[in-house]
Amino acid sequence: MPAKKSAPSFKSLHRALAILSSFSFSRPRLSASDIASYTDIPKSTVHRFLRIFVEQGFLEETESPGLFAPGLKLFELGNIVHQNLDVRLSAKSPMDCLAKAYNTTVHLVIRDRDEGVYVEKVEPVGQHVHYSNIGKRIPLYCTAAGKILLSDLTDEAIFSLLPSRLPSLTPHTIVEREVLLNEIHKVQEKGWAEDNQELELGLCCVAVPIKDHQGHIAAAMSTSGLAASFGPERKSELIKGLQGASMEVSRQLGFP
Repeated sequence: MPAKKSAPSFKSLHRALAILSSFSFSRPRLSASDIASYTDIPKSTVHRFLRIFVEQGFLEETESPGLFAPGLKLFELGNIVHQNLDVRLSAKSPMDCLAKAYNTTVHLVIRDRDEGVYVEKVEPVGQHVHYSNIGKRIPLYCTAAGKILLSDLTDEAIFSLLPSRLPSLTPHTIVEREVLLNEIHKVQEKGWAEDNQELELGLCCVAVPIKDHQGHIAAAMSTSGLAASFGPERKSELIKGLQGASMEVSRQLGFP
């Protein structure tokens, strides 16, 4: 009787996940050498995993020889996750109304450890915002949506989540963790957050929380615009619109 093949080791599993995780919006196509460099996995081992991933549809080889990209199997799994997000389903209609009423792009963001992830995006007719895509990850510390998500955490949790010195992305980015914590306290008091060119020069954003039946923040709803057209009056009307939409979604999630 032939011996049973041993189950894949945890090391192999970690390597497989590391290879898949190498791909991102900023790195949609990678070679075996690229992946080996990003993961510190030997190139020969990377090649073996790539063959399996291509066979199973998780990756595909592009028209450029030697370059690989995520395959339809990952697209299928990603859509299952997307469809199963209750908060996304509840938020879609209010986001549609908000985008139409204020002629602005509306985003829905959830937290995954120390990052935010766009899980829904609604654009008004005739507009297309290039800086955001569903599935894209954003920093928590320098975005309005991220500050909302951080505001659900204790000070201790925020300190353990973020480094003491935060990467500076623009001259307006808050880089001291203690200063950011004071900002989060203000967000908790006023119920909304803003990003004043902290992530990208020329771009401003405001966000509000969506709460679940336990009162925890399930997601952040945000909208943004060019700094030149994001004056106090425009910002105020967008915050008011966001708060109305987020309250509607929160009620659907069971928030009193």
